[in-house]
Amino acid sequence: MRRQQLTEAQIAALFDPPTDRRELVRHCTLSEADTAMIRRRRGDHSRLGYALMLCYLRYPGRPLRINERPPAALISFVAEQIDVRPESIDDYLISGQNRQNLHFLSIATTNDLRESYTPASLRSEDYPDLIDADKSISTVAVGSVLAVYNWPAGTERHRKVTRFVQAFFDRLHEL
Repeated sequence: MRRQQLTEAQIAALFDPPTDRRELVRHCTLSEADTAMIRRRRGDHSRLGYALMLCYLRYPGRPLRINERPPAALISFVAEQIDVRPESIDDYLISGQNRQNLHFLSIATTNDLRESYTPASLRSEDYPDLIDADKSISTVAVGSVLAVYNWPAGTERHRKVTRFVQAFFDRLHEL
């Protein structure tokens, strides 16, 4: 059976952020909790970049790509909500270009590391923007990770996470 390929317009509809006012309001209206997190960032450019990243992760469900400039309508809509100048995105995008200098370093596995960690490797399928297609990076892995979102203090979700973390570490010795 032959697969039907998507057209460029269909791909754009799936992965491009909204630009019309109705869709911007629907997908990119920031909550009070969002703006509280955004206010913790230093500098207008960081606040706007962070807010745009939140919007991108929610819809279309992907991060802002390296060297990608969000549509002007989206920048203006988000900037207005957080009271920053839309032009501050330029400073964020310039600093984002510095991410191109971000890279992984290999971790050589030693006998001491093997006692607590498992040898692993990162591939371009894992991090296509950071690892060349024909390369892999040696590293170490842990068997499990406990990760928790940093909810704003005072929210019900923050209280639940705090209770869980406290109970977890109080009983860690029993595991």
